[in-house]
Amino acid sequence: MAKSAGGKIWLIGFIVGACAMMAFHQAFLHVLHHHAGKVPNLVEAVGSFPMAFDFRPRPPHGIPMLALQAVWGGFWGIILAILVRVTRIGSFDLPLGLLFGAIAITAAETTALPGLIGLPILNSENEPALIRAVILNASFGFGTVFFLRPFAVRG
Repeated sequence: MAKSAGGKIWLIGFIVGACAMMAFHQAFLHVLHHHAGKVPNLVEAVGSFPMAFDFRPRPPHGIPMLALQAVWGGFWGIILAILVRVTRIGSFDLPLGLLFGAIAITAAETTALPGLIGLPILNSENEPALIRAVILNASFGFGTVFFLRPFAVRG
């Protein structure tokens, strides 16, 4: 285990973020993929949700999408752990995670990050995909902070 407080935050943030990607983001995507069709207004507004837990290799490096998502979840987990630690917000941490996921992660995911991993960049004309990203990233942010709570990373 990391000896310094900063190292602990980084390590716990990465592990928790990767776990939250599977337990919240991908699990919520799985539920939405299989059950959103039962709510016609939802499908009409945001389109269909892709399949979760995608193990197919993705270009350009042939790495499975699930592995890429776990790494990116770990990266965002580090940032959220540092943010929770620095802000010392107490019980407002879950809404912070939700808002951080919905706003900051979605903003980064729709601008710079897709080019880094070889995916198309979302634009404002693709509003349903943007709404799906906001919903899933908010669940990831909430889940990450939820998993961080037992580790006492709050300042």
